Amino acid sequence: MIKSGRLHLVTSYILTYENSRNPFSSRRNAIEKFIRTYSSYHVGADKAGRIKHVAKSIMSYGVRMKDAYHVACALEDE
Repeated sequence: MIKSGRLHLVTSYILTYENSRNPFSSRRNAIEKFIRTYSSYHVGADKAGRIKHVAKSIMSYGVRMKDAYHVACALEDE
């Protein structure tokens, strides 16, 4: 759906960091290429303060930290 344009891919400094920790270089490289090709919007580290605040709020509902940060970054594009 992303490739066809029906959905927009929002990437972030969190995703970039998480992908950099992938021990499998072929997977890491494929993800980097997909991000470069299809990302509609990138949430940079310059918004980390706001992202942290929103993520903490999301975590209060029982969402794990990494997942909460990904959601907070996606919400930043709204």
